[in-house]
Amino acid sequence: MPQDLARALGTALVAWLACGAPWPAAAGAVGPGGVRALQARRRRLLESGAERSPTFRRLLEEIAASDVVVYVDLDPYDGRKLDGVLQFKGAGNGVRYVAVWLQPWRIDDELIVTLAHELEHAVEVARARHVGSQASLVQLYEAIGRSDNPGRFETRAAQDVAAQVAAELRSGK
Repeated sequence: MPQDLARALGTALVAWLACGAPWPAAAGAVGPGGVRALQARRRRLLESGAERSPTFRRLLEEIAASDVVVYVDLDPYDGRKLDGVLQFKGAGNGVRYVAVWLQPWRIDDELIVTLAHELEHAVEVARARHVGSQASLVQLYEAIGRSDNPGRFETRAAQDVAAQVAAELRSGK
């Protein structure tokens, strides 16, 4: 490959990553959605999850084909004792935005499993076209989930995805 072409491709890749473009598995997807992780550790989590887990890859692809954009951040979110949280952030121009917050002090494989769990929640939002606000997000989870704490919901699907991704990471598939 000529040096000029290699340099141009490298520059394009850096620009693509800096702009928070969706994960490459979504390149053929139809939809404005995708998962955005601008910091290096978060990108590495996405890359590792996608390379090592078919279930994780499927989640990224389904989100990319949807109208949901997921921003991933590592943050202890005010000391709450949760490994991960999904929050509805807004909607506009046919796109819905959610944020996933993960505890930063977990090891990478634990973070990948937690991220997969939260990405399943993002898929649940993507499938529920009526969710366009925090209130409608709560209504969705009141219908499909369970809660043992006000304002916190859980679904069996997200728990199953986490278990499946953990098994895939352990098996090396």
